[in-house]
Amino acid sequence: MRYSGKNIISIYIKKMERNEHYVKWRLTKCKDLDKLIKLNHKYDKYFMVSENENSNHHYQGMIKIKTKKMCKSKNIVDNFRRKLKESQDLGGNKDFSVGEITETPEVYIRYLCKGDNEKKEPNVIINNILLETEVTLNHHKYWEINKDLKTTDAHRKYNKIKEYEISQEMLEKLKNADELIWTMKIILYHDSKNLLIPDAYSIKKMVNTYMIKDLNGNEKLNCAYSMALDIFPGYRTL
Repeated sequence: MRYSGKNIISIYIKKMERNEHYVKWRLTKCKDLDKLIKLNHKYDKYFMVSENENSNHHYQGMIKIKTKKMCKSKNIVDNFRRKLKESQDLGGNKDFSVGEITETPEVYIRYLCKGDNEKKEPNVIINNILLETEVTLNHHKYWEINKDLKTTDAHRKYNKIKEYEISQEMLEKLKNADELIWTMKIILYHDSKNLLIPDAYSIKKMVNTYMIKDLNGNEKLNCAYSMALDIFPGYRTL
């Protein structure tokens, strides 16, 4: 059977509905650690660490949720966000963030194993994903890869812009608008460094590059497909 471009993209969009979902979260204002732990324990898999305990302390983690029926990850993320907010009695969104893991779970859990620095392994609070030896291996692997990524200015800049934090309130406002989030991060990063803010054309090229770099699998394919159609809009009729 032959598939047109339109049929192919429909298939990939359908595949975005799944029954295994990976959610990442970050909490800078924990009012009840026991409730936070109990909330994570309700899910199939969980990994949680305590970071920067001397300054800018926060908790960070990931959960795996398996549903009986296929559903969109956005619904799972929104549901966990609500439960996290309720468990800590948080009035606003500035003290926490929740999102779908867009990289592979293995890559994100390696990030959680980074610890406060290269010589300090992570302070793991709860974990039913990795063995203790695997936590150590992931810690060393993170810093090994991190060194490689920082061998060029381009990689350093990309990582710094990616890690630039935007308030949860703004992230909520820009939900499902990844281009705008990347654009704001680029502008705010350059402003924070007292650098000239790139012109609109340059920012658009940076956004396209960073967005595709930040995705994997079908999401990367869908993003590339969308960019290709922007370049050659005549194929939108396929």
